[in-house]
Amino acid sequence: MTPAQQWSRGFAKFSPEVRTVARGAIARMRRRLPGAVEFVYDNYNALVMGFGKTERPSEAIFSLVLYPGHVTLCFLEGVLLQDPARVLRGAGSRVRHIRLVDASTLDSPAVRQLIDEAVAESGVRFGGRGRRKMVVRAVSAKQRPRRPAHRFRIDRVVHRKVAAAAVRREAEVVAGARSTRARSRPTPEPRT
Repeated sequence: MTPAQQWSRGFAKFSPEVRTVARGAIARMRRRLPGAVEFVYDNYNALVMGFGKTERPSEAIFSLVLYPGHVTLCFLEGVLLQDPARVLRGAGSRVRHIRLVDASTLDSPAVRQLIDEAVAESGVRFGGRGRRKMVVRAVSAKQRPRRPAHRFRIDRVVHRKVAAAAVRREAEVVAGARSTRARSRPTPEPRT
């Protein structure tokens, strides 16, 4: 199986929402890093595409990580980056990340600046007419489900909360109507 086929096989396991974000993010990263070597790790927790200049994974600069519910851009030496907009997350000794709401997150000025800074910090130059190359580094035999299984549970919980709120509102309306009726009744004359 070719690396592209292996990537496609792992990619197809994800929900359409995750695939849409990932597809757009990959296209943007490929435009930003022409000629990059792409490392594929189809591991237990996620599907990962790393980006570097050589085939040595230790020289990778970024990785896009596909989880069942979202896509993350990791800066593999993110601790070295200046982040005045405070968009980077993570507290590890090296890696920082950004959760991508959609692929256009990569177009924001703060994220573009971080990507440029990470490339400059690495000392690697991308560009020219180099062809990108995909390399499969690892495929785990055992993997977590690639689609969020808890989605239906969450939907049921939300539905129950919405239904409970509707019942409360109806009870408040009924209670308000009762108090209005009670106030509108004439008070009986006291018996003497």
